Amino acid sequence: MKLWLIAAFMFAPLAFAQDHGGHGRPKETSFGRPVDAKKASRVVRVEMSDQMRFTPAQITVKQGEIVRFEPVNKGQVMHEMVLGTLDDLKKYAELMKKNPGMPHDAPHMAHVAPGKSGTIGWQFTTPGEFFYACLVAGHYEAGMIGKVTVQSDRVSNIKALSSEDVEQYLSGAGMGYAKAAELNRHPGPMHVLELADQLKLTAEQRTATAKLMEAHKAEARKIGARLVAAERALDELFRGGAVAGDALAQAVARTAVLEGEYRLAHLETHRRMRTLLSDAQLARYDALRGYAAR
Repeated sequence: MKLWLIAAFMFAPLAFAQDHGGHGRPKETSFGRPVDAKKASRVVRVEMSDQMRFTPAQITVKQGEIVRFEPVNKGQVMHEMVLGTLDDLKKYAELMKKNPGMPHDAPHMAHVAPGKSGTIGWQFTTPGEFFYACLVAGHYEAGMIGKVTVQSDRVSNIKALSSEDVEQYLSGAGMGYAKAAELNRHPGPMHVLELADQLKLTAEQRTATAKLMEAHKAEARKIGARLVAAERALDELFRGGAVAGDALAQAVARTAVLEGEYRLAHLETHRRMRTLLSDAQLARYDALRGYAAR
């Protein structure tokens, strides 16, 4: 089968985003829909380097926000910015590795030559975590990936938590819960992957670290969702007026247990991460993060 046919089949779910279906409105993907970049309310410049890194590597947007991405190639080789879910990007990266130079194009991607810039107009319609990566053969494997956190457009109705707090819990964010580990030679997988080149991670270490991070995020998001629900129940308890002592005790115990589970999930991940690194890599990590002098 010719490469362009392979590309057509593999990229079909995403390429269909440019099909307006005859109704003048782009069809949505699981991570949003393409829009005219001129309608963007926000411009995000993303630099791409030959160190196989995006800057910034993390972006936060609001649900429904129209963003004009401007990927800029600061390197000497071709790079690209491709939006998608982590699973989709992994599949396409593997395909590109097997078929270097395979043609592919869609509204959610921009191919940028050295010294040039591109444009992607996108509206994120669903809250959650999505990603952008360079799918030039070998670049994704080298760690050229960034994350987009899409915050829900709902306003938190929990008096004790801000909307940002709610989004952090729902996304499984660290929120300082792992400081006891991070500051005592037990790094987390996200920062380890960000420093993969400097730490000279082996291919096996990269794979194991990525799997650990994915499993942890899934667990933390589940616990975070239960914790938010428990905080909402506690808030509603007081909102109703008179509060019975036993009901209050149960509500507080519930939130305390879940907060403990949330913290344990983060600390346990750091504990496991340490077992994947050598002593030399741990020392290098502390130096790179500025902990060595403490």
